[in-house]
Amino acid sequence: MSRRKTGRRLEERIAEVLKKYGYTVHLTQYSFREFIDKMGKRKVFSQSNDIFNCIDIIAIRPDTKTLWVQVTKDTNVKKKLLKLEGVNWNFPFSRIWLIIGRTQNNRVDRFDIYELTPTYQLNKIGHIYRGKIYLEQEAKE
Repeated sequence: MSRRKTGRRLEERIAEVLKKYGYTVHLTQYSFREFIDKMGKRKVFSQSNDIFNCIDIIAIRPDTKTLWVQVTKDTNVKKKLLKLEGVNWNFPFSRIWLIIGRTQNNRVDRFDIYELTPTYQLNKIGHIYRGKIYLEQEAKE
C-alpha cells in the first residue's frame, strides 16, 4: 500500500474516533491532476490539500476550542513540528494536536496524542487505543 493510502486510512480512523466523541469532522480533500507524458501515456497524480500545509483534520464541537489535527505514522516529528510552527495559531480558540501512529507487528494499533503549546512545544497528553481517547486529567476540556 502506498504511503498516501496508508496516511489516508490513518486520518479516516482518527476522524471516526473524533466523531464518536461528538465532534463534527472535516478531512482534507485530495485533488487529482492528469497529463500525457512524452511517450503518450496518461499519468494521474493525487495531491493532498492539507490546511495550512500541515493539518489533516479539523474537528469542532459546541463549547470547545476548534481542534486542528495532524496525523502521521512518520518518526520524523521534527519535520511535522516545523510545519506546525509555520502557522500563527490563535491559541485561545484552538487546540493543535499531532497524532502519531505507533506500529507493532506492521500494524498501527495505538496513537499517541501530542498537543502544541503556545510556546510551540509538544506535550504528550494521551493516546488513542481501540477507538477510545485516553487523555491525561489536565489535558481534558
